[in-house]
Amino acid sequence: MSKKAEKMDNLFDERANSYDEHMRNNVVNFEEFYKSIASPISRTD
Repeated sequence: MSKKAEKMDNLFDERANSYDEHMRNNVVNFEEFYKSIASPISRTD
């Protein structure tokens, strides 16, 4: 099976609109997960 790699910008453009919904449906404790990975990042205004 030889599949050509997808260009990174195309990959993100194709998936950007459905990414959050996909993650909500597939990550256990989605809200807690995102809070935990975001907590080390300082808030900016």
